[in-house]
Amino acid sequence: MQDVQQKVRPYVLGVDMAHFKYDDFIHVLGIVSRLIGIGVEFCGEGSDSLQESMRQQSLKYFKSYHQARMDELRIFLETEAWELCPVRSSFTIRKLREFRFMRTLTAPIPSPKATSPSRSYGGSIFLKFASDENPFEEQEEEEEGEDFIDTGGMEDAVSDEEKNGDEDVAEELKKDYVDEQTGEVPRHLRSAAPSYQRQRSTSSHKGPLLSNTTLTVIRFLGNYMQMMSVLQPIAFDVLECLSQLFDYYLYAVYDFFTKDLLESVEGIELSAKLTTSLKRIEENLLHQQQELVSLSGLQVTEDRVKVPRASVNPIVDLENPNTLYGLPCRMVAIESLVFLASQFESLLPYLESLIPDAKRSFLTQFFSHTVNTAHELRKPVYYGIATKAIAYDQVLQSMASVKWDIREIMSQHDAYVDLLLQEFIKFKQLQSAIDRSSYVHIPPQPHSMLWEYAIRLANKTFVEGFAQAKKCSNEGRALMQLDFQQYRTKIEKLSSIRPIPNHAYVEDYIKAYYLSETDTEEWLRKHKQEYTVKQLQSLVLSGVGTRVNKKSRQRLLASIEELDKRK
Repeated sequence: MQDVQQKVRPYVLGVDMAHFKYDDFIHVLGIVSRLIGIGVEFCGEGSDSLQESMRQQSLKYFKSYHQARMDELRIFLETEAWELCPVRSSFTIRKLREFRFMRTLTAPIPSPKATSPSRSYGGSIFLKFASDENPFEEQEEEEEGEDFIDTGGMEDAVSDEEKNGDEDVAEELKKDYVDEQTGEVPRHLRSAAPSYQRQRSTSSHKGPLLSNTTLTVIRFLGNYMQMMSVLQPIAFDVLECLSQLFDYYLYAVYDFFTKDLLESVEGIELSAKLTTSLKRIEENLLHQQQELVSLSGLQVTEDRVKVPRASVNPIVDLENPNTLYGLPCRMVAIESLVFLASQFESLLPYLESLIPDAKRSFLTQFFSHTVNTAHELRKPVYYGIATKAIAYDQVLQSMASVKWDIREIMSQHDAYVDLLLQEFIKFKQLQSAIDRSSYVHIPPQPHSMLWEYAIRLANKTFVEGFAQAKKCSNEGRALMQLDFQQYRTKIEKLSSIRPIPNHAYVEDYIKAYYLSETDTEEWLRKHKQEYTVKQLQSLVLSGVGTRVNKKSRQRLLASIEELDKRK
């Protein structure tokens, strides 16, 4: 075996594989790995020198490959329109060509420490090729197409004019630009999937919301995982780079679609884990403006690649109130990120099996702080849209003019309730218009989140408006109950959500006006986290405070201040 190694090693080291096509490189490494497997099985030797040659070439090739993929991903992000790439509801990543290598993996493959190269080929190589077959001749597999696009039951219509016009074009003019060095079409000139601009119905689309860029990242993931399975000596290096793909995509979605809402809308915060991950990505993966970069935009150091911060495509409009501030684009971006994270999670057992046990802490940390927290970016988007879509401030101003110290029971709710309901009707109409006019159907979960956040914000508006009352009679409290009951009945019918979320937040506040001094003190301790100091003070001043002496009233107000300090 030593003699074979010495003869093969110069061929492995003597060729610059940096410009090989991906498939050709994997093919070469597959043959060398099989040769090593035969040596291990036949004479028990590990082919250390040949494996070291493979490792050197693999590192050199993969460094160049990863730099190209990161630059390509940046181009995809900056040209992405964040429109729906319609895939079928049955779509899984294994339907993609890049994941077909996993078909032979009936279970997660063993760790590299306990794996001989021969085991990667499904048992004994000698038994598998016991006949006259050559183990180094690759069996040509019939090329399979990728049939996962949801056409909505309609075939793409191509006019006779288009067909006839195409026939007159010379064949060489129909070809894509081909790189003379590699023979490949540059990836940034290809689309991960066709652009679906033709008129079609999407109301029945049940598949996940994906963008073309998401499919590109998933394809990269498949290629990187195949490299990890073939290039086990550098599997961990590949894994680190694979994590950078997810990091870069995650940060771009955050930067494009959530950062503006986090800065402009109060009441939304990210978890400490996700905040830490975003800061880590910004510091370790994105180069700063003052740092020197190559012409491609990449900054390469000995240990890591740094890439420029991607910029959102100028055609993406996030300020139009008629599209709910870019809801279709924001939703495709966020939901595709959540889908991508779920695919990473489904592949965790395989990723764990491909790296040494001593390195698994990196994988655990990456999933815990980054992959598993990606779904948190939903809240800033849907909460932010719910905040901007409805004119809560106008409703609050209308409530300020209501007289709550009335002396008769009212049978008609106040006008501000109709104003708020009209805002919700407009909110629903805009969602319906998006469903009809865009290529994005709002899925159940984002739909529910939008309504839930909007209703919760409306409930807060009710309490804030009630807290503005300087004086409030028993009849005024009855009017508060009537107003909220009217709103609740109508909004449950409008949203189809029964009961509406957090309704007790308003109802408990109204009922607290009727409590005795002792019960009020207990109620304040119980609800100190739910209401602001101003709201609690108003409750005392216009509620129980009107029925007790000044000393008791001052004591209750002092207890509110004390409770606030303990928060």
